[in-house]
Amino acid sequence: MVRHKNKLLAIAVAFVLFISLLPVGVKWYLVKVLRDSDFEQSVIEDMDINLFAGDIEIDNLQLRNQQQDKLEFAYLGIKFAWNGFFGGGIVIESLEIRDANFAVIESDDGQFEIIVPLNTNPEDASATSEEQADSIALPQLDVEVVKLSNVHIDVRTRFASAPLIIKQLELTRVSTWEDRVAELTFDASWAGAPIFLEVKAQPLATKPELNGKLVIKDFPLASINGLLVAPVGKFNGAVDVDLSIQAQRESDDSIPLKVAGNITVNRLELDYQQLQINSEKFHWQGEMNALLLAEPLRFSIASTQTIDQLSVVDADNKLLLLAWDTLAIKQLQADETIRAQWDSLTIEGLLAVKPADAKQALWQQKNLLLSKLSASGDKKIHVDSLNLDGLAMHLLMTEQGELDGLALLQSSLDNLSNGDAKPATEQAGAANEPGYSVSLANFSVSKGSVIQLRDKRFQQSSANDLIIDTLSLSQIDQSSVEQYSPMKIKAGWGEFATIDIGGEVALFAEYPAMKIKGDIHSISLPDLSPYIEPALGYQFSTGQLDYQFDLALKQQQIDMTNKLDIRRLEMEGLKNPAKESLAATLPMPLPMALNILKDSDGHIDLSVPVKGDLSDPSVGLNSLVNKALSQALQKGSVSYLQFALQPYGAIAFAAGYIAEQAGTIAFEPVLAEPNAVAWSGSQQQYADKLVSVLKAREGLSLNLCGSSNLQDKEAMLAMQSSVVSADASLQDKLLLLASERSKALQRYMIDQGVDAKRLYRCKAVYQDGAIAGVLISM
Repeated sequence: MVRHKNKLLAIAVAFVLFISLLPVGVKWYLVKVLRDSDFEQSVIEDMDINLFAGDIEIDNLQLRNQQQDKLEFAYLGIKFAWNGFFGGGIVIESLEIRDANFAVIESDDGQFEIIVPLNTNPEDASATSEEQADSIALPQLDVEVVKLSNVHIDVRTRFASAPLIIKQLELTRVSTWEDRVAELTFDASWAGAPIFLEVKAQPLATKPELNGKLVIKDFPLASINGLLVAPVGKFNGAVDVDLSIQAQRESDDSIPLKVAGNITVNRLELDYQQLQINSEKFHWQGEMNALLLAEPLRFSIASTQTIDQLSVVDADNKLLLLAWDTLAIKQLQADETIRAQWDSLTIEGLLAVKPADAKQALWQQKNLLLSKLSASGDKKIHVDSLNLDGLAMHLLMTEQGELDGLALLQSSLDNLSNGDAKPATEQAGAANEPGYSVSLANFSVSKGSVIQLRDKRFQQSSANDLIIDTLSLSQIDQSSVEQYSPMKIKAGWGEFATIDIGGEVALFAEYPAMKIKGDIHSISLPDLSPYIEPALGYQFSTGQLDYQFDLALKQQQIDMTNKLDIRRLEMEGLKNPAKESLAATLPMPLPMALNILKDSDGHIDLSVPVKGDLSDPSVGLNSLVNKALSQALQKGSVSYLQFALQPYGAIAFAAGYIAEQAGTIAFEPVLAEPNAVAWSGSQQQYADKLVSVLKAREGLSLNLCGSSNLQDKEAMLAMQSSVVSADASLQDKLLLLASERSKALQRYMIDQGVDAKRLYRCKAVYQDGAIAGVLISM
């Protein structure tokens, strides 16, 4: 009996010693194993093991290697439930880690270290995973709760670099074999940005499901700049996320996923090639649904998004390409078939193309509204309406004949194209792919919009404003090349002129095609002068124009009528007009032709039909217009004179009697009886008609050239008592007779009210074959 008691006592003492020394032994063994694992220093301050309670606790573990802390934590505690072992599984009532520190580091050669170096060789990892794929069998494991608190992870990789601090992580009711609802709460911060994740999951249900919520505040994009690839150089900003997540695994293993909520990017800074892109705020609110692990992948998006205070600057060219106050897209819907639609896109405070030294942008827009866009899977995009409200365009033509900012814009686009250049094979493939076609039901520009035109090419800079009253275009369809689009323009040109143009235009025809009519009133000719001087060979110093036209253009055949009403016109010729100008091709001086057409009120009514074939490369539109204008001026002026002087309507250009004055008009002469100053009685009506023309056309003047001939000479000789064939005094008398004839006609016209300043007498002439009277020319 005593022997049995002693044996029991010995067993009890041994068990107590085992229980007492177990923590020391395990601690010593762990330290030895850690040191054998190349840790220079392994420290465990305290370790408690309570086999009865199933508790294991480790206080203040520290691992160091290469004079750096690899892992440290203040507390690790594990609590087992022994009844789980009897049931053939493992039950962990709790696992807790507090106040831990370690690092995730990526070396220059791409090797990762998480406490210890990891094997990241893709071939080794692949081989290992293939060997173990069939051998993995999870035990029956239940974990009631896992807690992490105050865990600091120093992340230093190529892709991301920042401290991750887990304030609190709690995972409850996790099981590898029993259908339970697991819950995860994750409260952390990344580079100081709060991250909160809450998830409920039922992974072993008949239809496993997951529901969760993710909230992130001020996540710094700069901390993940390592993810960027060229040509993106910088990506800064702070991201706010508030999303709910729902997922469920179906019987066919597909997973319907729903993500809904808000994503906001504040103070975005992005460098792309030479572009600096900044936005104060990007906000997305919506819902995304996807069917994962299905063939094909299906998804749909419904959202509203805004982008505030955006600017896109080409730093190399010092050019503001684009800026706006707010862009908003409402009710956007899209899916995997590339079908998309939105209710409206609005841009407020739009600017485009502003060089650094320019006072104003080329394009300023108070509000742009694009309504009801839809894109179909067959690459067709339709827009119900596009309205530009408060448009202000500032077009400045430089001294070099370039639109200010356009060269910089082209340089910027060229640089972007070169930076995005793809291999030739990819470019060829892209070129063969059919592009998108766009249709637009209605386009309009709001009343009060302004297009400012400034031109520095001329000695005196030109400045004009086109003030929109109505500008509209409808039924636009890129896929229908023969379709005509109705258009309407009603505007003010400067303060006083008006423009009214309407008709239809085939925007996408192979050759320009249109049918339009226009009515333009009170255009100041001095404003137009710099632009038409090269074509006319003259410049306008004063004058006003009303212009009506009716244009039909199709298949490079033009048929156009033009009606011009010109008032109070004054002009002067250029010193060196171009050879193809109207001044060089018109058979009379342009001012003369216009003065013939000008009525007593200073009006000139002129019809100019233009008709021809624009396909002939030797005949351009300018030459057709010049020819038509020349013919109209010539025909109009001559017709008027012939009508006004009928039946004395014989008119010739550059008449032989005054051939040295090329470009003048010669009329029928006023004839006199032989050796008489006065004109014959039948010529009185003609003289009166000439007076009437001068009174009706105050801008005209006449050349009066007295002439005598052989008949005059013979009549003089017959009156003399002796015949002198070569008497010098007779020659003087004949010239005097010629001169008196022109004076008599001039005197008569002055008596009839014609200003003497408009009548010019030529040097008197005698020729045997000349006329007896007065030669009239203009």
